[in-house]
Amino acid sequence: MRAATRGTGGPAVVEVPAPAPAAGQVRIAVAAAAVNPVDLATQDALFGELASAGLGWDVAGTVDAVGAGVDRLAPGDAVFGFRDRLSAPTGSHAELVVLDAAAVAAAPGLDPVRAATVPLNATTGWQGLDRLDLAAGDTILVTGAAGAVGRFTSTLARRRGLRVVAAVRPGSTDRVPAGVEQVVETAPGWPDAVRARIPGGVDGVLDAAGLGAPALDALRAGGRYLSVQPLLPLPAALRGTHVAAVAAYSDATVLTELAKLAVAGELELPPVQRFPLSEVAAAYRRAAQPGRPTAVVLVP
Repeated sequence: MRAATRGTGGPAVVEVPAPAPAAGQVRIAVAAAAVNPVDLATQDALFGELASAGLGWDVAGTVDAVGAGVDRLAPGDAVFGFRDRLSAPTGSHAELVVLDAAAVAAAPGLDPVRAATVPLNATTGWQGLDRLDLAAGDTILVTGAAGAVGRFTSTLARRRGLRVVAAVRPGSTDRVPAGVEQVVETAPGWPDAVRARIPGGVDGVLDAAGLGAPALDALRAGGRYLSVQPLLPLPAALRGTHVAAVAAYSDATVLTELAKLAVAGELELPPVQRFPLSEVAAAYRRAAQPGRPTAVVLVP
């Protein structure tokens, strides 16, 4: 099969043996696979311990084969999911990918190209909101709210009864999902603009853009802060703030709920720009461009 692998001048497509599902796993014929920041980091070997990891986390497609003990899914099922075990030499940027069955959910009725943008990014938002554990009526600041994780997080937060303040790059306000109460552009002094609208500061921050200290400046004393980036230079005085990072893990239950929301039109999916797998290097270059209005998706 064809698969994208790391290269010194960018990812390249090579022929590799097709993977076989082990017990508890499924093999998916890839219909579409999103290109996310973590893929760029893997290609650039920013994760030293994952230097040999294959490329591609998100996937949407059709079950091609199942391993022993898998009875929830069958060949022919439309599915999506993402891998959080990165030891395999190939990932979802390929014609076939093997995932644990627990990392996959049925996704009937969804356009696979748009569905491929959901699993990792929306799960990150879902699990981040779980970790923040804010109450209905609380105010949450979501940074990067026009981006991959932030858009989904804003929608999911609103569904939980939270009041959402969206922080976006200047010129990106038109890409904020419906239902957001306040939108702030991250121009100089933007935390003051948040506090002017929310006296005392917001109750929680989900820092999907990894802005760090400026996002903390918009938080009330004793509030809750969570970032998608584990290493941030945090201020010395955090006023009793609860600080944490989120690393998404595959959860078929969460993925199933996300699929239901997407089918019902209650989870706004981003516009996409398609690239054939043969143009994977161009897709990665496009995905690396900040402020782009579309998700980048590979189609074998």
